[in-house]
Amino acid sequence: MLRERLIVDDSLVAGQNGYSLRARLPWYRALPLSCLAEVDLAVDGEPADPTAVTVETDGFQVPLTEVAQASDRSWYVLDDLVLHVSGAGLADRPRHQVHLTVGLRIPYLPVNGAPLIVREHATKTMPAEELVA
Repeated sequence: MLRERLIVDDSLVAGQNGYSLRARLPWYRALPLSCLAEVDLAVDGEPADPTAVTVETDGFQVPLTEVAQASDRSWYVLDDLVLHVSGAGLADRPRHQVHLTVGLRIPYLPVNGAPLIVREHATKTMPAEELVA
């Protein structure tokens, strides 16, 4: 059930300087944003460069490369996490295949002395809404 909700249906938005996608937390309770240990996003087989990804929740934006320091912000179960990918365009086609892998560090579940990492993967095919400036 959590895998099916990972990618928010029809949430792919194409803009002039990139695209964005909405994701839902694949865990049963809120986690600090710093627990986001992995994001692997590809649209139509083209992987997003991690240095071009910014994550946003509740109006707070942080580059993916700096998310480990965002321990004072939370990703709540009912809130979308918006993944903004700058400098990447989408192919001119009616529907796009989106693949997303999210790895979460679960701080309160140690395994061999380190926090458990939970990974969820999802693939969906969806249209891209055009962002009107």
